[in-house]
Amino acid sequence: MTYSKKPNPFNPNGVVPPSLFAGRSTQINKILRKLELVKTGSPASFIFVGDKGIGKTALAKLTRFVAMNNDQDLYKLNFLSSYYSVARGQTAQDVLQASLNELTEMMSPGVINKIQKHLGNLFSNGKFSIGAFGASVEVSRGNKQGETTVRDQAISILSNVITAIREDKDSPKDGVLIVIDELNNLLNIQECAQLIKGIVTTLDVKDLGFISLILIGYKDTERKFFEGDESARRNIDEVLLNPMPEEEAYEILCKGFIKAEVKWNESEARAAIKRTAGYPYAVQLLGHNAYESDKDGNIDEDDWANATVSTALELQSKEFSTMYSFKGKRGSRELIIDCVIENNACLTKSDLNNQCPKQNVYREISKLIQQGSLTQDAEGNICISSQLFRLAVIFSKPDLLKQ
Repeated sequence: MTYSKKPNPFNPNGVVPPSLFAGRSTQINKILRKLELVKTGSPASFIFVGDKGIGKTALAKLTRFVAMNNDQDLYKLNFLSSYYSVARGQTAQDVLQASLNELTEMMSPGVINKIQKHLGNLFSNGKFSIGAFGASVEVSRGNKQGETTVRDQAISILSNVITAIREDKDSPKDGVLIVIDELNNLLNIQECAQLIKGIVTTLDVKDLGFISLILIGYKDTERKFFEGDESARRNIDEVLLNPMPEEEAYEILCKGFIKAEVKWNESEARAAIKRTAGYPYAVQLLGHNAYESDKDGNIDEDDWANATVSTALELQSKEFSTMYSFKGKRGSRELIIDCVIENNACLTKSDLNNQCPKQNVYREISKLIQQGSLTQDAEGNICISSQLFRLAVIFSKPDLLKQ
């Protein structure tokens, strides 16, 4: 009898459905409880912080899904929401305008007509235009006039949008949720904390605080962001994401395999999870490849071995592509990473500096930790971030494969 497989439950490149989302329960419940307060006019904003592949975007997308779904059994949230990923070099004006225009795609005709009557040149042909009567006003290089124009016009737009969607007879909403991803790409990010604080605070004073923003970036991004206005920390909650504990990562695999109605060995699955170092994207991809390898409805040791190799190779051109030059010229970062891998153990910073052909590695180590290729253990030793990354590098170096 031919084994008939169900669709693969793991989708590493898409939004994780709520039924398969695992872990992060503390963070998600804290966020959703605050969104409940936003329904009452108390604004709440967040900055999701963590390494690449740690699950920041997945958590934001799940939050947005729940916030828009109006689930009577799950916080009963019904927000108008937009999601925007910042391109390198974009200004705050660009991003605010794009985020607001994303909102228009889900507005009812009644809301569109109402804001059109009040916003004049700021809203034309179904699109918002921020700037002096639609002209470009950059928020950069200390242009205080530009900052004020963008802030005031964003406040005017959001005031009208919030009022209109809450009074909409056809489909009233609780408020507005704006998600801004890849904050690290933003031009002159230091000026944006004050801008966002000014917009949200003014709306709150006007009794229109039905707004929440989710900003997504790295730890260094967060530092630069708040350099512009440290007081903005009072208005924006940090949601720090670390690698998942093994139990939470194992729950991801369990939910997927149960949905696919296959069997698996717990000890083999847990051993495979350790290779991911608790990075949710890697866990999803590993589960996807293990299920693809399966031919008999039982995820066995061979399936895990095939999945590990496939995942490491796929990550060369995905998550790991910005962490290591697998095919091009290998510079100082590659020399440092190779040194850690060839030792097959964690090294003290001093030992790494002495053994690496690249001299004075100390300045490079923090950058490599931030980008996710290296990590630091409790004793301060430098280690490779995950076995999957280690394998990805080894597969690109025939001389290491022979060892």
